[in-house]
Amino acid sequence: MRVAIKNGSIAILEYVKGIKGTVETMRIITIPLAVLMCFCPGLAEAQEVEFFAFDALRGTLARDHQPRGVYHAGKHRRTYVAYMDHFFDARVTYYDHDARRWADPVRVDDCRTRDGHNAPAILVTKDGFLHLFYGCHGHPVKYARSTVPEETAEWQIGAEIGSKATYTYGVQLNNGDLLLFYRFGGSGIHSPLRMHRSTDGGATWDDGRDIVDFQGDSWVKIRDTLYDPEQNRVHLALWEGNKKYWNAFYAAYDPDTGHVLAINGADLGDVATKEELAANHSDVVGDNARADIDMVLHNGKPYLILVEPRKDRYYFAHWDGERVARTELPVNNLGGFELYAEGSGDRVVFKLFGLRANDPPTGYSGRDLMVWTSEDSGETWDQGRLLVDRRQLGHGLCGLNLTENYSGDGPLIITQEEWLERSENLPRHRGSILDDAPFRFNKRLYALDADYAFVTRDLTPGQGE
Repeated sequence: MRVAIKNGSIAILEYVKGIKGTVETMRIITIPLAVLMCFCPGLAEAQEVEFFAFDALRGTLARDHQPRGVYHAGKHRRTYVAYMDHFFDARVTYYDHDARRWADPVRVDDCRTRDGHNAPAILVTKDGFLHLFYGCHGHPVKYARSTVPEETAEWQIGAEIGSKATYTYGVQLNNGDLLLFYRFGGSGIHSPLRMHRSTDGGATWDDGRDIVDFQGDSWVKIRDTLYDPEQNRVHLALWEGNKKYWNAFYAAYDPDTGHVLAINGADLGDVATKEELAANHSDVVGDNARADIDMVLHNGKPYLILVEPRKDRYYFAHWDGERVARTELPVNNLGGFELYAEGSGDRVVFKLFGLRANDPPTGYSGRDLMVWTSEDSGETWDQGRLLVDRRQLGHGLCGLNLTENYSGDGPLIITQEEWLERSENLPRHRGSILDDAPFRFNKRLYALDADYAFVTRDLTPGQGE
């Protein structure tokens, strides 16, 4: 059950369980606030809540469809956030930094099928237009563009890009061109990294081409995509999936030449293979499991977090001119993580945000939000700081994203409510405990600022937008 206040009424959303706990129907009960206040006079008082959305689908913050939040300064200073709701629809909301308010989320379009892979990724271009890529798990990419710059109320929908796409990342270059990266194919089969370009702001897109091909029966999966405007270079953190093993790779794309570059700067031509990347030190971690990777840029240089999951070891890494230098971190058993850099010049502070379940254990799933900090450019790290305790929140957290182009105020960290109970008997869809379980629906989204305070939403009657 969820409660929302809107247009002078209170709406109660109640899900009715069907056979074996599955969601069969949903009832929406609307009661005028004037009636409620006759019995509950205190209801009209200010109602600041810690979450900014309460209708998200569990798993909508998966790192494979970044970014979720983007800051843009134009006519307004706003942070835009895209997510998938419990109807599997793409929604967008924003935080206005000057008004210090969250806008009501807007439904943009449906995400094609009941599939968490269809979650939206958002791109805000320099002209203020919002671009949404969504609805594609082995399908063409559904593409939507805002009708008015910086506004979320109206969208142009119906366009599609490419085919057999999953895990979308959009980038705008210095010259205004748009690039879209995704996995072409599917898991378990040969699936390269494909890229499309638009030279007219998204009105049309080319037919696309492959730029990284692991060949054989390996498939690519994007873990991060970052653009450096100074060097006009797109940095890529990639997985190689295979039925026998997993590896993590770094690669870069040069839009001027159309070539792929290794971490040591070697030019690998139009299409990079696994062997070429490995021969140039770009096979940064392999563990015969999901050897994970994350990335941040500072002064145009990529810094990485590498994970050896079988050993439960985490490393801070970078190219030192001769090799990929690693520093082992005092971290283990993270359910999600994001690397962040702040500072200018040679003085940089790195922060690793992560979700970890600290002792004592709880009777519900999900994790606590923590941060580990290095104030000497990654050479040494502290032992970590607890930011959000799941016991105080009343539930655990899952999913972790950081706002792109963070401005210094407003939402920096975006995370999500996990379901409330542990059970081995949750209904399964295609063998997954995560897909269609009723506890996956109607999850709250939270945002924290750089001081680690919740960026709250005002649900006071009559105050909403």
